[in-house]
Amino acid sequence: MQIKLNYRTLLFALFFLFTNQLQMYIKVMIFAFLHEMGHILMRSKLRSKAK
Repeated sequence: MQIKLNYRTLLFALFFLFTNQLQMYIKVMIFAFLHEMGHILMRSKLRSKAK
């Protein structure tokens, strides 16, 4: 598994940091993490290979 960090991700985090909405950013990141875990679970459940 590869973790990618691009400038848009950094700008997104800085935007929430400067607007004092860090709790909202954390909630968004938790949702994104759970979403990706769903992909991983389904891939393993269906026994298909990731491209």
